Amino acid sequence: MPRASLLLRYRKGARALALPLLLAPLLLTPAACKTGSGESEPPEKTEETDESLPEAKPLERALTLLEQERPAEALTVVDEALVGAPDDPELHYARGVALSVLERPDEAVPAYQRALELKPDFFAAHNALGAIALDKRELDAAIASFQAALQAKPDFADAHYNLGRALIEKGELDAAAKALEQSLELAPEDVDVLFALAQLQLKRGQLDAAIERAAAAAKLKPDDPTVRFTLGKMLMRAEKYPAAVVEFQLAYQAHPEAPNVRQWLARSLVAAGRVDEAMPHLEALSTALPDQAIVWVDLADGLAGQGKLDGDDGALARIDKALTLDAKLAAAHLRKIAILADAKRCKPARKALKDFKSIEPPAAAIELAQGSLAACK
Repeated sequence: MPRASLLLRYRKGARALALPLLLAPLLLTPAACKTGSGESEPPEKTEETDESLPEAKPLERALTLLEQERPAEALTVVDEALVGAPDDPELHYARGVALSVLERPDEAVPAYQRALELKPDFFAAHNALGAIALDKRELDAAIASFQAALQAKPDFADAHYNLGRALIEKGELDAAAKALEQSLELAPEDVDVLFALAQLQLKRGQLDAAIERAAAAAKLKPDDPTVRFTLGKMLMRAEKYPAAVVEFQLAYQAHPEAPNVRQWLARSLVAAGRVDEAMPHLEALSTALPDQAIVWVDLADGLAGQGKLDGDDGALARIDKALTLDAKLAAAHLRKIAILADAKRCKPARKALKDFKSIEPPAAAIELAQGSLAACK
C-alpha cells in the first residue's frame, strides 16, 4: 500500500499503530493531481514547482513530525488543527498517538475515545486503547478493545497480535495461540509475531516448535540481538550447545557491554566443551560484578571444567564465595554437590546435600541434587 513505510508503531506491552493504514490513503490526496486518464499522480518535484506547492495539511505534517521522532511538535500541529476542525476523528486519533509516544497515556485515552465517538468503527483507536490497557495490565479492558478492533477490521494483524499478548497475560494460552497464528497468517514475516509465538510455545512446553519459530524470526531479522539471545537460551534448554554458542556470539557482538549476554555466552561455551574460551568472559564478569553470587557459580563451573577444584582460586572456593554472598542460592548448592560427586568426593557431597536441605528448597531441586549423587553409587 502507498506510504506503508510511514507507519509508526509505539510499543510497550502491546503494539498500537500511530497513523496506521486507515490514515495513509488520506494523506495521499492533498499532494495528488488529476491526469487526463482520471488517475491520481503526485506532482513531480522540481526547483520551480516546489515553491508553488500548497502547504501540507495538518494531518500530513503531524505524521511527518512523528516519523522524525518529534511528537511534541506533532501534538502542537494537531491541537492547532482541532481548533478549526473539532469533529475530525483522525485528528483526535493523531492527538492520542502523539500523547502516547510522549508517554502520556492518561491524556491519550480521552483523545482515542473522542475519535471513537465520532467514528465508532475506527479500528486503530480501539487497538490503541487496548494497548494502553494492556500496558496497565487491565486485561479484560484490553481484550475487549482488541476484539472491538477486530470486529471493525477482521484482517487487522496488529490487533490479533495484541489480543494474543493479552490472552497470554491472562493465562488463556490456547486462545492466545489462535490469535497469534491468525496474526502470522496475515503478516507471515512479522518478527514480533514469530517471537511471541516462540515464547508462547516455550511456555507450553513445545521446545522444538519454539526453536523453529525463533529461528524463523532470526532469519528475518538476523541483526536483532534480542531474537538471537532468546534463541540461544532455547537452544541451551534443548542441549544444542554448539548452535547456542553461535547465537550468543552474535548477540554479544551487538552488545558486548551487556553482562547477561556475556554470561550466557560463557555458559554456552562451557556447555559446548570450550572452557578455555569461556574463562576470559567468566573472569571479567567476576571482576565487574563481584557482588553477584551467580557470577561466582558460573566461574566455578568453568574452573571445574578445567579440573581446577582446590585452592583459593579453585572451583570449590568460588562456590563458597557465592554461598557467602547468598546462602540460599540453589544454583550454588546444586553446583557444589555436582562438582564433589563428579570428583568422587562422596562424603563432602553428602554433607553439601544436607546443607542444601537445611534451607528448605523446593522438592524438585532436592531431586536434582540427589540425582547428582548418583556418581557416588
